[in-house]
Amino acid sequence: ALTVTSAPVASFNMRIDGDPGENVEILVRKGPKVGTWVPGRIFGDGTVPDSFDITVFTKDGTPRVIKDVPGLQLRKAIGMTTPPPSANITYRIGEHVEIKKDYKDHFSKDNWIQAIVSAPGKSSDTFTVYVNDIGYIPEVPKRVMRKLEEQDLPVALSTRPKDEDLVDTAFQVGEYVEVKVL
Repeated sequence: ALTVTSAPVASFNMRIDGDPGENVEILVRKGPKVGTWVPGRIFGDGTVPDSFDITVFTKDGTPRVIKDVPGLQLRKAIGMTTPPPSANITYRIGEHVEIKKDYKDHFSKDNWIQAIVSAPGKSSDTFTVYVNDIGYIPEVPKRVMRKLEEQDLPVALSTRPKDEDLVDTAFQVGEYVEVKVL
């Protein structure tokens, strides 16, 4: 069972509104995920005053409701505005996606940018993506990505370099490299 911390939300300066559907995080105090924030969504008011029933998502993406979580033990969701993808969702090279633009901008509803998946990441559940005017971004976690429908895709995004031009090599500070400008 998930448990939550007694640390007041004021210490994180991310007070929740308490509206059903609001994205929040719960700090895990026991088990293998101890010390991590688990994303969830407010399901409704709890039966205890100043508490909420929170929907969290299991590894396979199914929702589970935790009852009567005190409001002082929650914070606004940091990295997501949608539920986490289920474990079986994956992205293909060349697929159009959206990624979180700014992990620190917790309150923006328009905090997604369009990208194209270029390669699998070195860590599990990560990908290298290409973003126009930025370039390649390595190790983007799957949890901050969502699929982009083709009708929402701007024409300019499809003008990225070909996948075979991608070289995913680690460089050292001060090392001389050759850069190809496209």
